Amino acid sequence: MLSGGLIVVVLLVWGAGVAVALRGTWSSLHRPARHALDVTGPTRTAVDRAIAAAEPFIDGLYAPREDGTAVVSEYYALPVRARFQGSTRWQLLGSGENRVRRSSSASSVEVGFATFRQGRASLTGLLGIDWRATTRDAAIVFTPLSVSGTGRVELALQGRRLLRVGPGDGGRRLEAVVPIRDRTLFRSHRFTIRHATNDGEQYALYRGQRERARRLGAASRAGGFPAGRDVYGPMWDASRRWPDDLPFTSAAYADCQDPLPEDAYGYEYRSKTCSLPSRTYLLLSSFDPLARMLQGLHVLERHGDPGHPYRDRDHLRVTLRGEIGRWESLFRRQDGMPRCSPLGCDETWSSGVRTAVFGALETELGYVQGDRVSRSYADRAAEVVLSSQTAPDGALRTVDGPYVQPLQAGGFAISWRRGMVLGFSSKFVAQKQDDVVQDLAMPKEYDGFVASNAETSMAAYAFLVRYRCRRFGAGCTGQFARPVQVARR
Repeated sequence: MLSGGLIVVVLLVWGAGVAVALRGTWSSLHRPARHALDVTGPTRTAVDRAIAAAEPFIDGLYAPREDGTAVVSEYYALPVRARFQGSTRWQLLGSGENRVRRSSSASSVEVGFATFRQGRASLTGLLGIDWRATTRDAAIVFTPLSVSGTGRVELALQGRRLLRVGPGDGGRRLEAVVPIRDRTLFRSHRFTIRHATNDGEQYALYRGQRERARRLGAASRAGGFPAGRDVYGPMWDASRRWPDDLPFTSAAYADCQDPLPEDAYGYEYRSKTCSLPSRTYLLLSSFDPLARMLQGLHVLERHGDPGHPYRDRDHLRVTLRGEIGRWESLFRRQDGMPRCSPLGCDETWSSGVRTAVFGALETELGYVQGDRVSRSYADRAAEVVLSSQTAPDGALRTVDGPYVQPLQAGGFAISWRRGMVLGFSSKFVAQKQDDVVQDLAMPKEYDGFVASNAETSMAAYAFLVRYRCRRFGAGCTGQFARPVQVARR
C-alpha cells in the first residue's frame, strides 16, 4: 500500500508533467505588459544599517567541525544534546532516534517534548526556553519524565554544560540560565552544504574572512560541491564557470550523494529533495520562479546580455528580456514573490528568498543594463526586504500573535503575509502540500518558531550588497568588485 504522502507526490508529478506540456505553449503566447513602479527606493543609510545588522546574525551560524572544516548551521534553535553515563557519544535532537515535538508555545516561552535514546537507555522530558528570563539571559528548563537504562545523563547546549539528570529527578523542574549574547550556543545542530555552507563560503569571501572561507570551502568540496556550483551561486556572482542550465541539473544537488558524517556538535540535514528521484524534483522545481530567476541571473552574469537565448525546462529558446515581465507581474500581485507549485502560485504569502533573488535580478537589469522599469522593481524589492528584517529587540509579529526571540535580530523573514505578518499560507491546499513535504523531511531538531534562517538571510544579504554596489557605488568588493557604470535617475 502506498502512503498518503507518496500518493500525493505521485499525483503532483503526474500533474506536473501535464502542466509542463501545456505551460510551454501558453507562456509563449502570454507576455504580461511591463510598467515602472512609482517608488524612490531606500536610502544608502538604510541599506548600510540593514547590512550591518545582518552580519552578526549570519556570523553566529558559522559552525567549526571536529575535522577542522566548518559549516553553516540552518538557524538558531535550542540545540540541547545528551550524553548517557558511561558513553562518550553525544545524542543530538533530530538525529537517529532523538526526537522533539511541540508541547506549547507562547509569546516568549517555548516548550517541547524531547526524547533522547542510545541503545536501551532513554531520557524523556519537557524541554523549554524562556527568552525573557532577564534582559541578557535565557532560562532553559528541563523537567524529566522518564529516565531508564542508565544512571545520570548530562545535558549541554552546544559546548556549554547545562544540567545533570538522574532517575531520581523525575518530575523536578531543572533550570539553567544561559547568556544570549553568545549566539553560537544557539546555532542548530543541523547544517546543510547546499545552500547554506556554499553561501557561507561566498559570504566569507565577500567579508574578507579568508580562513573561514577556506574551512567552509573544504566542507563544501567534501560534500560534493566545487566552488560556485550551487543554485544560489549566481547571487554571489560565483557560478560563471558552470553551464547555463545550472539550476536544473542534478549536479546542483550533490549533497544527496555525498553526506558528511555526524560529529559531536552537528549533523548534515538530509533534504526532502533527496527523498525523490532527481529528475522528479527538477521537474517540480520548474514550477517555482526561484529556480527560473536564478537561472536568468546566472545566464545574465555569464553572457552580459538580457537578450541571450538559453534553454529552460519548458523551452528550447528563451531570453531573460522575454521572461522578466512574468516575474514582475507576480511581484505586483502581492508586493513580494510567492512560492509556486504545479497547483499554481500561492499569493496569500510572500517568500523571503524569492523576493531577494528577484531583487538581485532586477538590480542587474536596472542598474547595470539600464532598464528603467527593472530599476523601479529593484528599488521596491529592496524596500520590502529591508522591512522584513527583525528589529534589535527581537519582537516578531506572527500569524499566531506576538513573539519575542532576541536571537532573530538582524535576520530576514522566511515568509510573510500582507502587512509583514510572519508566517506561511493560510490556504488549506497549501497547508496540505507542506504537510506532505514535511513527511519527506528528517525529524525536527527544533519545533519552535523559526522566523529566519541561513538560506533566507544570506540571500537577502547578497541582494543588498549587490544593490548597494550597483545603485550607490559603495561596498563594491569581493565578488562585486568589478567596476560598473552606476545608473543615474
